[in-house]
Amino acid sequence: MLGTRENRRGLVGALIVAAGLVGVAGPAGESIAQERVIIARGGPMGGAGSGQVSRRSVERYSELLGFGAEQRESAMTIHEGYASEMDQVRKTQRSAFEDARRASEDTGDHGVFMEKMPKIETEFKAASDRLEKALFADLRALLSTPEQEEKWAGVERMRRREVGLRGASLSGEGVDLIDLVAGLKPEPESSEELRAVLDEYELQLDRALEAKIKAMGEAPQFGMFGGPDEKSMEKMQEAAKVAKEVGKRIQEINVQNGRKIGGLLADASRAAFEEELRRRSFPRVYRPSRVTKDLEGAMGLSDLTSDQREQLTSLRTSYERDLAGVNDRWANAIKENEGNDQEGTIATGAGVMRFSMGEEPEALKEAKKARREVDEKAADRIKSILTAAQREKLPKAPAGREDGDGEFVGQTMVIETVDH
Repeated sequence: MLGTRENRRGLVGALIVAAGLVGVAGPAGESIAQERVIIARGGPMGGAGSGQVSRRSVERYSELLGFGAEQRESAMTIHEGYASEMDQVRKTQRSAFEDARRASEDTGDHGVFMEKMPKIETEFKAASDRLEKALFADLRALLSTPEQEEKWAGVERMRRREVGLRGASLSGEGVDLIDLVAGLKPEPESSEELRAVLDEYELQLDRALEAKIKAMGEAPQFGMFGGPDEKSMEKMQEAAKVAKEVGKRIQEINVQNGRKIGGLLADASRAAFEEELRRRSFPRVYRPSRVTKDLEGAMGLSDLTSDQREQLTSLRTSYERDLAGVNDRWANAIKENEGNDQEGTIATGAGVMRFSMGEEPEALKEAKKARREVDEKAADRIKSILTAAQREKLPKAPAGREDGDGEFVGQTMVIETVDH
């Protein structure tokens, strides 16, 4: 038993920061209301999900700046040093977290954990900010021409997109149309018009992201609080509300410019662009499913009989057809539910957190159920086609778990609080 309702609710904030897993029981005889907090798509504390500059990002900066071979090599060497130092910072953070957790368990006093976590989080942020500042200073020192100097502002805008588009609360809010177009390399009807649209989009989005970063910095910091009497869940909802308010402008910018870009592309490129835009707008829905991965693995087995291969090919065709329908239904249900204050997504020091509290809207619940049924039916069919030995050869799911929506998550917390 963890004491009063206030103590249990206060504990939520510390557990969110720690990305832990807990179920808290209420006193016997009292009515219980469940509040679910799902930490999804976030790596370990301070990992890539927390905003660490990736090697791919440095490669993109180098391309944007027009670095030569020697400059690129130097940039990668600088990043290797940065990544190594970040590893040490994360190790220090994890060690401090484990010490706090053990002290809490040994004493049975969760207040010990809560008192230590703000300091651990603050120290990690200060160290990671210092390393990032040094990284960009070292990269800027590599600039050797006035043209590269002029392009540096573009690197700063790119970094703001990497940071500001994390933890999107609304569909399409987290999409970087510049990155999307670059990845597809589409054939435009007019490259000059497309470039003009993308240039204007970059400036519009940057202004909106600066506003978002400022607003989120001023929003309630539910992960850092002074004691167990703080109402962490209310703070989390308030922060999510701010995130949705500032995210709506980014969503609108992406929708408007997505239409403009689509209108400038040749038919084949437009179809690919729109498909990828929808996939990135609803990443939870359109990411490759466990069944898709199992089908790919099964089709790659060297000991399949001709009959097994034929059955798997037929299953893949029917599964992809059924999946398209239920995925669209799920995406539409998410879109309709975006105004719900009981759900939200926030970028935190522990990664990207998605939370859901209270009853789920019926349309969303039914859409998820339909997806699960399609997945389960196909998974059972794969098992029936393959032998036990062949099933053992399929790729193993990563360590962790998938939530009820088929989404891989770090941890799930179910917080039970007393209803008065």
